[in-house]
This record gives sequence, C-alpha cells and structure tokens, in this order.
Amino acid sequence: MDDPVEVALRRKRNSSLRVALSHLRAPEGQAPAAEACVSAGNTGALMALSRYLLKTLDGIDRPAIATVLSGCLAGFWLRRKDVGGGTKAAAMIGAGAVLIGAALVWNQWFPLNKNLWTSSYVLFSSGWALVALGACYWMVDVRGWRWWTTPFVVYGMNAITAYVGVAVVAYLTIGIKIPKEGAEPVFLKTWLYNHAYAPVFGQISPYLASAAYGFTYVLLFCAIMWALYRRRIFLKV
Repeated sequence: MDDPVEVALRRKRNSSLRVALSHLRAPEGQAPAAEACVSAGNTGALMALSRYLLKTLDGIDRPAIATVLSGCLAGFWLRRKDVGGGTKAAAMIGAGAVLIGAALVWNQWFPLNKNLWTSSYVLFSSGWALVALGACYWMVDVRGWRWWTTPFVVYGMNAITAYVGVAVVAYLTIGIKIPKEGAEPVFLKTWLYNHAYAPVFGQISPYLASAAYGFTYVLLFCAIMWALYRRRIFLKV
C-alpha cells in the first residue's frame, strides 16, 4: 500500500490492484466482470495503472494538459504593451489569490491531490505560481531589484540538466534497497527519511520533514549547477 507509484506500475505484475483492474476489461462484445475499482489506500498507483491498462477515453490523450492554460494566459498578459508593469503584477497576484481561494473551497468536495492532478490541485498550484510570478515580475522587472536572483539564474541556465539529474537521483532512491535485520529491505529513500529527517524535523511536523527532504535536493543541485555555471558549461537539448 505504501509503495511508490513507479514500483507498483513497473515491478508488481501480480499486485492486487493490477488483478482488480483486469476485471474491468472484457473482450469486445462482452460485459466486464466488474464495473468499478475502488482504492483502499494507494490511489496514485491505482490511477497510474488505470491509465496504463485501461487507457483513456476516446479523444483524450493527455488529461492534465489543461494545467498549462494558466501559464499561457499569464504569458499573453505579460506581452501586452498597453498595460503598465505594476498593473500586470497586481493583476497576477490578485488572480492567483482568487485561484487559491477557489481551490480551498473546491477542496471540500474534490480534495487536493498531486498524484491524481485533481482540478482543485490545478487551481491551487496555478494560484501560487501566479502569486510568485507576479511578485517576482514586480521586484525584478518593475523595481529592478536583481541582487537576489543569482541562484535562480544559475538554475535556469541548466534547467534541463537539473530536471534530469533530480529525476535520476529520485529513481535511484527507490531502486536501491537497504537491508534491514529481521525484516524486508527498505528503499533508500525511506531509509534516508527515517534516519536523517524524521528524527530531526518529524518531531515538529511530518510535513516539515518531507519539505526538508525535498529542500535537500534543491541545495544539492544548486551546488552542482553553480559549479557548471562557473565553468560556463551549459547543457542544452
């Protein structure tokens, strides 16, 4: 139940989720053995397996592609020449606040869930992205405060490298297992979290421990990207 989505999808060929979903398929002209499949916990794995085994409805290729619409609209807004910079920034921050509020209300009926990329999560993430973009636009382009932007420039100059690097490390942490006396081996990711983050930050909040784990990735790859930046090495596709 606690397996990462990638493990449930790629390695557990005879898992209960996969067997359950197989009953939703039937030869052409025949009724399936079941009409629905309900998750008892690992909903992300259920959705990933569903997309892989059952495919999407006709005419739907990428269910989450609508997420980019807020970014496209923000881009069109920023390109307008008949609106001042301060107005642009204020409008993006205001629109972001409205989306965040709408997401929190919608969350009561359709919970925020990143793995499923629910519509409430789309509103929530788009809202915060607009607030951040509006604030950065006001500070950098309107006010000209650029002294704090160097780490972001460093990341941006090798964005693809950082993205691929983080993905590789993430897969390694769920591909490597650490032996555990008297029990099943645990994933390196789980071992690191339980030994380095949960004892320190988990006393305050498990959310803080999780955030600290993710922030470690940010610091690690910032150091790597900084080394590449200083050597003027920029990897592009």
